[in-house]
Amino acid sequence: MLRSSSKGQTEPLAALVAVIVLGLAIVLYGGFVTDALMDCTDRTSDDVATDLIWDDISHDGVYSSDRGTDLSDIEMASLPQGQNVYVEVTILDDDGYERVVDDLHFDSDGTRASPQEGPPADGSGIETQVSERPIPVETDVAGDVRGGTLHVEVWSP
Repeated sequence: MLRSSSKGQTEPLAALVAVIVLGLAIVLYGGFVTDALMDCTDRTSDDVATDLIWDDISHDGVYSSDRGTDLSDIEMASLPQGQNVYVEVTILDDDGYERVVDDLHFDSDGTRASPQEGPPADGSGIETQVSERPIPVETDVAGDVRGGTLHVEVWSP
């Protein structure tokens, strides 16, 4: 039985083209999957805004208007585009009542609302997304830090 040396072999150029096509297919598939997965998230715009706002207003991990940071330091990039945003910082006072330390309302274009208003009232028919996170708040007394809450509400105009 004679054996041919060309059986089971392919041209080098055809093999190279096949490897390149396979590599491109893998890269394109990976890009498609990455794009598809990037659109899937459990985080809502109010959750993201709360984290970004906290980064803007905290100073060494504490909210303190006496240290030169307050709600006016919130950057426009931290706010959800095309949404109204209401931000409020509260603490519990000595009597155990919640007291508003600072609040600010931004219009859908990211500028401070004028006049300043709170979020839409319950029963107004406007749906809001609400996110809160506990934060440390330095009071007027230097060194007195209390537990507080960063409250963020987001709604469509």
